[in-house]
Amino acid sequence: MHTENLAPSKRLLGIPGVTVMVEYEGKPLKIQPNGFAGTLDRPGFAKLRVRISTTASYIGYDRNEHNTGVEMLRNSGSNESPAYQRTVPILQVGGQRVYYPDSKAGIWLLAVGTDGIARVFLVALNAQESRLFVTYTALYERRCYRDESEKVVCPGMEEMWGPEITRLLGGIDVKLPELSTCVPAAPDTETFPEGIGRIKWYNLRLGIGIVRTANGEARTHWSEAPQRSDGMRYFWEGDLVAFRSMTRRTGHKPTPEFEIHGVSLLST
Repeated sequence: MHTENLAPSKRLLGIPGVTVMVEYEGKPLKIQPNGFAGTLDRPGFAKLRVRISTTASYIGYDRNEHNTGVEMLRNSGSNESPAYQRTVPILQVGGQRVYYPDSKAGIWLLAVGTDGIARVFLVALNAQESRLFVTYTALYERRCYRDESEKVVCPGMEEMWGPEITRLLGGIDVKLPELSTCVPAAPDTETFPEGIGRIKWYNLRLGIGIVRTANGEARTHWSEAPQRSDGMRYFWEGDLVAFRSMTRRTGHKPTPEFEIHGVSLLST
């Protein structure tokens, strides 16, 4: 039997077989080993390009992070070496809170290995204060199966991407276990004292995350995160944190309803 456990996301410093190029206002930027691409002095537009080598099998996808919509990106390269690109608006430079109006301004890469595991990566640009980073995130690992009609299905991916993922996996030709061997993951029953929480998930590109607390789920922002050894501030799934206060968010029915402040990292 195969248990559908969530593989924790993590930041990478590159993806084998993937080459990334960035331009800002028409000027090529040199990407450092830690992903740092340059210091910005004004708002503008960045162009993110991703090329897949002939030895890799990633396919680029477009995903709206606010729903389960997903579709294949246009390939501007060749069938042997696909290429994908995005134009990313940087609206604010120098302030802590930088937002992107386009929820699809990253490039998602999907591949299914010979082990039958679907792996999803995200390549994106991330602006923190005046510094621009290229970020590579290993998002998910989910096992694929074949149902009674021999169709390839991926229950863990379908939960996040909707039934469209089944169509996108239609060309997979590897040996897969039967769907009847899939066992759902056990629900999370962890409890917390006041002022303590655990990061449920964190979106490196958007710079926001969700924290499970004694009073339900709350949002947190990258400006509350510790600075890591790679020069960026972020949390990660599973981080245990303490916080000084929790406030109610404004706006029309915000989800989650609360945001935490004065956050410190207890363990990772």
